[in-house]
Amino acid sequence: MEFSDKTIQVDGGIIPSEVLNNPDYKSLKLVILVADEALLVEAEELAKAVVGGTIREVVFMKEPNLEELANQIPGLPSNSKAFSLSKKNMLAYVITDLTYPAFEADRAFVKAGKTKFN
Repeated sequence: MEFSDKTIQVDGGIIPSEVLNNPDYKSLKLVILVADEALLVEAEELAKAVVGGTIREVVFMKEPNLEELANQIPGLPSNSKAFSLSKKNMLAYVITDLTYPAFEADRAFVKAGKTKFN
């Protein structure tokens, strides 16, 4: 699958600090831990829309290390398939069921954009 410039592919087990703390801009992130094409496609489409001037990005983890990610992102459940982060990198929403990927991706970005997280 080809990705747009809205998707950052990560080969390592955790999210690189330069992705989390980009000095050029702050963004909402949807971090995908599984190779689910429906979720990836929907997340990319949603990330292309700049809502209220807020940048959205998708981070696709090819080989995530859930134990190390749980240390990096406090509160991340071990059964996570994807999760969203606010502009301050606070855990906003966790996806554990991929029955409705379009709904889950949209909800993840909406939750990440809530004022209490930013």
